[in-house]
Order: sequence, then structure tokens, then C-alpha cells
Amino acid sequence: VVADIGAISMDVHVLHKGRVIHTREYAIGGRQLTADIQRAYNLGFEEAEAEKLQGNSAAEYQQMLLQPFITRLAQELRGALQIYQAKDEGAKIGQVLLAGGCARLPAIAVAIGQQLALPVKVWEPFAKMQYARQVHIDLLREQSPALAVACGLALWGYL
Repeated sequence: VVADIGAISMDVHVLHKGRVIHTREYAIGGRQLTADIQRAYNLGFEEAEAEKLQGNSAAEYQQMLLQPFITRLAQELRGALQIYQAKDEGAKIGQVLLAGGCARLPAIAVAIGQQLALPVKVWEPFAKMQYARQVHIDLLREQSPALAVACGLALWGYL
């Protein structure tokens, strides 16, 4: 399963033998968490976005903002998986790959994995690629979950 968690929505795709066999879209995305941070800390959009991705370690932030957001994501993802499994009885989910900007949230894979009781990891679309010398590899790795769609389009020759 690939869960692409973008700014406005989460797209869930079930793959089998390299083909997409089930897709669902959910109206939950990173901008909701950014807006919550803006309201809670009276910050502008850019400041709240930076705060979100830095992983504010304050217990209040973790408990009041981050955990409820991740729980909502996991619930929607669980619902998508249940719908798929109801259509295809006996279908098993091997693992969940997280992509999109929200996949960059610190410890999101661990938290969602615990809630779903499935192996979950952040997808690194550039992991098996070679890089030119001038590529800033650490920055690319940091940004890679948000670049999964662009990477796929480039591999298909659309960019």
C-alpha cells in the first residue's frame, strides 16, 4: 500500500504485482496540521510549516496537535484498507509505504505502524539511484517523500 499524504488530501493506493488495484482519496492532509499549529501558537503559515517539519518536542504539541493528527491519518488509512479487504476477501497487506510531504513528519511511520499493526516505512524513491556530484544528498533524502510523484513522472518520461 502506498499512502501519499499531501497538503490537502491523502491518496491510498493498493498495489499487487506492480499494478494499482484499489485507490481511495481522503480529505486529510498536512495543511490541517499546519493550520492547527498556526492557531495554537499564533504563527504565520511559513513559521507553522517549519515548526511542523522540525518536530516540536514539547509535550503539549505532541499530545494536543501531532498525535491527534496522526491518529486521524491512521484511522482513514485503516478505513481504506478495510474497504479494500472487504472487496477482496482474504487480501493481505504486506506493508505500507508513506509518501508526500507529511511523510516527512518525525516518527510518523512508527506511530502509524503501531496503530495499524502493520510494517510502515517512509518511501525513499531515490534510494537506488545514482547521484551527480553536485546533488546535495542529505537535502534530497530529506525531501524525497514529497518528491515521489515527480520521481515517478520523470522515470516514465513525462518531465
